[in-house]
This record gives sequence, structure tokens and C-alpha cells, in this order.
Amino acid sequence: MIGQVLLEQFRVEMFIAAGGMGSVYKVWDLKRSTWLAMKALHAEFADDPDSFRRFQREANALKKLAHPNIVPFYGLFRTDDFAFLLQRYIDGPSLGSVLKERKGVPLPLEEALIYLRAISSALGYAHHNNVVHCDVKPGNVLMDAGGSIYLTDFGIARHADSTTTTFAAAGTPAYMSPEQVRGEALTPASDVYSLAVMAFEMLTGRRPFRGDGDTPGSAASGATAAERIRAAHLSQPPPDPRSLNPQIEPALAAILLRGLEKVPARRPVSAPAFFEALSAAAGIQPGSVPDRARVGATQSFPVGARPVSEPATPPRRKPAALWWVAAAGLVLLLGAAALMMTAGRNRPAAMPAQTTPAPVEAGAAATATLVKAATATLRSLTATPTLAPTADGRSSTATPAAQAAVPTLPPPPRYDLAFASNKNGQLGVFLMNSKDPSDWVELPSPVGFTRIWHPTFCGDQVAVEAVSEDRAFPDWIFLIDPANGGITQFEPPGGAAEVVAAPRCAPHGTLLAYSANKQDAWYVMVANLARGKKAFQMRGENYAQVGYVSWSFAEDAFYWMGVSEDFRSFFIRRTGDLSSESGQTSPVVNGKYPALSPDGNYLADVAPDRLNLVVMNVQSGTQVFSQNIRYEDLGGKSMPATAMWSGDGQWLYYASSQDGDWDIYRISRDGKSIENVTEDWKTDELTPAVHW
Repeated sequence: MIGQVLLEQFRVEMFIAAGGMGSVYKVWDLKRSTWLAMKALHAEFADDPDSFRRFQREANALKKLAHPNIVPFYGLFRTDDFAFLLQRYIDGPSLGSVLKERKGVPLPLEEALIYLRAISSALGYAHHNNVVHCDVKPGNVLMDAGGSIYLTDFGIARHADSTTTTFAAAGTPAYMSPEQVRGEALTPASDVYSLAVMAFEMLTGRRPFRGDGDTPGSAASGATAAERIRAAHLSQPPPDPRSLNPQIEPALAAILLRGLEKVPARRPVSAPAFFEALSAAAGIQPGSVPDRARVGATQSFPVGARPVSEPATPPRRKPAALWWVAAAGLVLLLGAAALMMTAGRNRPAAMPAQTTPAPVEAGAAATATLVKAATATLRSLTATPTLAPTADGRSSTATPAAQAAVPTLPPPPRYDLAFASNKNGQLGVFLMNSKDPSDWVELPSPVGFTRIWHPTFCGDQVAVEAVSEDRAFPDWIFLIDPANGGITQFEPPGGAAEVVAAPRCAPHGTLLAYSANKQDAWYVMVANLARGKKAFQMRGENYAQVGYVSWSFAEDAFYWMGVSEDFRSFFIRRTGDLSSESGQTSPVVNGKYPALSPDGNYLADVAPDRLNLVVMNVQSGTQVFSQNIRYEDLGGKSMPATAMWSGDGQWLYYASSQDGDWDIYRISRDGKSIENVTEDWKTDELTPAVHW
């Protein structure tokens, strides 16, 4: 197979390993110019029509999982000879190899919490999207050279509303929950159990059940080690963690054992709740735990510490991914090549020395005592499960609770300008402090898309349009949380659309307007993000395309653009009376990309000739000024010159290529003062949005 090019796109370069489901190879994506990991499925899975059809259905759902701690999954493919899965290739060690190299020596508590934070966040997000992993184990946790931690191998995952996994026999005995051993329907609690096994292993140096006779009663439970391990999961109590590592505090041991409860309902209600309970039991604020491992010195955290929002004199720094900015200190990543990363702004002080542990009780009595002791802690830390749908039956589009963390960004007014840029190779979205253009950060991008642009501030989140150049995916909208890097795909209420694009949030962040194409007809749609329901719908009669909404500050009306059926004429219209079924629409002017000022007195648009940005007085209809802009088609990427007013209405932001490359400019309301905001950026910056 080495050297073959599959589907005229994926060149197989190297064999990596063989597993229970198939063999893993490193492949080169000829179209995207990137490395991928390919798992070629065993014939018993790929050749069975029912199994393959079921797996294909689940794989399509898994492609939608976009989270900074989940390895991007690109889908299931098939040639004439075999089927294979594709995901991003992570060039780094697994947590399994890190633990193996330690040869039974426990991880320091601080390092274990770093892994647990990332894994629990990934699981919480997956569970929020009704996906249960079913094979959580150290071998499925990967680290890249930058210290990012990923949960991988969702290949046997299933939807929470299914009764079986994609491959019912799959899973790893050492980490299986009792219900998985019995072949019962799995829930997020099953993943919590597996996560607790991992946490037990990291903190004690061994798994709770090994099938080697060390656990009382396990030697006679089966002919093989795997059978004995399964039997132990069903009936044997786990050993007291303190009997294996006396440095573990009683409260921490109690939480570990609570995660290993045989009955799912007795476990912590979610993976994030389990992590938070462990952190609290250790006297560590969950938000102070870094979300990446770092190469360097061992990290420790102050008891009860919270990250400082801003030092008195912020040092100059190279911007990085948002969830990387506030991580503190340097952490030893075992088994990885030495790589020094730039430190964040906040460096917690060293953790005080641990107190002498209490004497260890023996046997099942100790387990019962510790589990009872954990109950009070868990009651104060656990929350309701995140799988419950909203009132209209849909999952909430808000960032899942699993993403919750102490924000790594100051309040939104600091980063009040958003725009798209190809600074890092392809169009992604950046946030900038308009008062200090040197202060900026890049938002994480959903995978599978090559152009992320048209940002809009939706309260504490940023909505973006995602476009795939090869049309492998339709245009779509994602909500990104700058505080923790969480990415949620926007689910259009009231029925699926073939394309959703051009998001525009109303000033107060609850109403999201967007363009939607359904059965070859274009609509302006408005969704209530808080309720997950459709708030308004208007079909663009006699228009080839409609959208690019600009809201009034009162949110009782909006302006929008319509394109004639021959794509030669552009019209701006106003729609009010949004409480009625179709609103009241009236013509305004011929032009493109409307931008209404916060006070509603001024309307900016791009003239049909695409050479002038025009500002008019809404009441009188007279022109205030016209600013010549150089508008070049950016390699087929139209619509980069959309404009937006600042929150105080004194400046109008827009994109232009008048100085050679595309930049973000701002011009005063009277047209007399103009500034190049991204003058120092030698790349293309487009589609500005301003936080009101």
C-alpha cells in the first residue's frame, strides 16, 4: 500500500501501527498539502454492508465535531478495495507512551490535571453534541510539539440516542465501564468511568484492574487477563488509590473512586464535573490549570489561585491561539522532544508543600468511607447534564458547558475589532484592540474549511462564515468563544438549509440574521440564539441572492442587500415590523453591503461601480461624503468591502486595496479623517466587524 495514491488525493507514505479496527498509516493530502492519519478498516467491518452503512452515518456526524482538544475527523472514504478513516496527523507522543516510559511512577498531580482538563473538555463538548466516545484511554490522547492535547479515535463512537456503538465489540477492556462490558446502551457516564480509570492510572502508576491477580478475587474470574479485567469491572471494588500512592489526599481519592462507581447514576454527572471535583479536592482552581502541556520545568499552581486578567505593564508578545494566551509557566511534557514555548502573561507561584497524608484504611471499608466523603464535594461542583435539548427539541447552539473555564481574554471591549486575514496562509478570523493595533489574537478555526471570514460579534461569542474551496462542505456558520476556543456549529432552527452564510448579529447579541438557501430560493433568516428558535423569515422574491444584514440599534428593523437575477444590479432594502410574518420592506438605494450607524442616522454602502464607499443621511436622503476605494476581486473571493460603524458612531470601518494589499481602514463620520488600521500587516485583511 505504501506509495499508492487513493482517490487521486491521498498518498500513503508510511505504516504507523495496527489496531483492533484496522491499520494506521501516515498519508499526504495532495490537495490540501498537509499530513493526515489514515486508518484502513479491517475487511470484517468494511465488507459488511450493515456495519459499513451504520459507520458511515455516524462518521458524517463526527465530522461536525470542532473542538481544540479533539483531533479533526475528516470522514469515512471507500475505494474499490477497502474503506478508510481520515483525521489530522498529530506528530507527537500519546499519553499511553508517556505513562509507559514512567514504568509505574505516578504523574505529578499538576501534570495529570493538565491532561484531565483537556480530555474532560473534549468529552464534555462531544457529549453536548450527543456523541459518546466509547474508547477513552491513554493511547487515544495525543500531544503535538506545541503541547496541545487531543482526544482521538472517535471511530467507534456513537450518538447518545443510539442503542449500540458503531462496532459493538470494540473498546479496550482495561478502560471499559461495567455497562460496556455487559453490552448495554452507553451514555456519557460510560466515558466518565473510562476517564476515571485514566485518572487513577496517572495518579497511582497503575490501572485499578489489571487481570494479573493483584485484585482480590480476580484470578479466578476468567481464563485470560482480558476476561479477568472485564469481570473485575463488573463485580470487584477498585483498590484505595492511597494504598498505591500515599501522597494522594483522602478527598482526591474519594473523587477517583466516585468516578469508578459501578452504577452510572452514582458517578459525577459529566466529564468536566469530574475534573472540577478533582481540582477542588486538590485545592487547585480549575481555571488555573493550563490547557496545554509545555516543555520545560514542572508546573505547579497556587492553592486557590486565579489568573490575573492583565499585568500593570503588558509585555510585548507574539500573538497565539486564544486558549494558549493565559496558560502559565512551563510544564514538562514527558516523552516529547525538548521544545521551549513562549510563556503567557501570568506565572502562578509555586504550590505549597503537601501535608502529610492521613493513614490509609484497608479494604472495602476504606472505599465506602471515601465515596461517602466525596458526595458533599460533588454536590457543590456537579451540574445538570448537557445533553438535554432545548424547549423546541434542539440542542442549544450556545457554547457547551464543557468549555467553561476562567476566561483567557479580558472583557470584549478590549478586542472590539474583528476581521478576516490570510496572515497565516489561509483566511482566518482575528481580533484586535482598535486602540492598540499591535494587540491582536487569532481565533481558532473550524476544520475542513479553507476560508473563514465575515465575523460578527454575538455577545461574548463571534459568529463566522466558513467556506470550503473544493465545495466538499457547504458554506456554514460557526460560533466561536474567544474565552476558551470552543467552536459550535450553528444549527438553523426551523429546518435545514443547503447553505447558510453572511452572519450578522444584532447589537445585543441574541438575534442572528443570516442568508439561507433552501431548494434554490434565498431567504433572510433570523434566529434567536438564546431560545434556539426561528425569530423571522423573509424570502427574497425576484432576487438571485439576499443577505448582508445591518441591524438598527433597537433591533426592530434591518437593512439588507438584494442581487438581481442577472447579477448586474444591487439593491438595498429596509425591512421593519419584524413581529409580523414577513415584515414590511421598502426600497432605499441602489448599492451593496449596507452599514447603519448606531444612532440610525447614517447609512453607508458600496456604490454599484464598486469604486466608492458612500455615506448618506437616512432622514434627508442626501449624501454626506463618498470615499474612493480600490476594489480588486481577491482571486474570486468577492464581497470583501463590507463596512461597519464603531459603537460610538464616530468611525466607519471598511476594507480596501488602495495601498496595494487589502487592509482595514477607518474613516470619520464626516469623511475628513482616514486611517489604515492594519498598515503593518503585509497580507490581505477583509470583512471588518466592530463590537458595539
